[in-house]
Amino acid sequence: MSGGRKAIADSRYEDVCEDAATFKQTSGTSYVNGGGAFHADDKIFQFNGRGTVVIKGFYANDYGKLVRSCGNCSGNGGPRNIVIQDSVAVDGGVLCGINTNYGDTCKITNSCQDDGKSCDRYTGNSSGAEPTKIGSGPDGTYCTTSGFTTSC
Repeated sequence: MSGGRKAIADSRYEDVCEDAATFKQTSGTSYVNGGGAFHADDKIFQFNGRGTVVIKGFYANDYGKLVRSCGNCSGNGGPRNIVIQDSVAVDGGVLCGINTNYGDTCKITNSCQDDGKSCDRYTGNSSGAEPTKIGSGPDGTYCTTSGFTTSC
């Protein structure tokens, strides 16, 4: 999705291949309201643009990541802000992956991931190389959680 404000509402994704949706806006906020995704080998949502993506009331099952800001795009940079609210994720990986060197943030509120996997932090690049993972979990700055639980 490119441009300004965009929204996806109550969409259901079965057997996600590369990703279910890619956000490419240059600024502004895009929304995912409701819906769910199943069987995503990698990420469900890819965030290549700038601005904010808000994911609210989403259900994920059997997935790699709920959302990832691009770690190695040409012309990469940020910041990209991810907000995850009132969402449930089971049998998968982290809810978000962000690049702290670009000022990306992930704020998770009132959500559940059955293994407690909230956020992975990376050093992104624009060379196409795999980004370096520098940490996992909330750090109080780039990745924050409130009302985060493992009881899904």
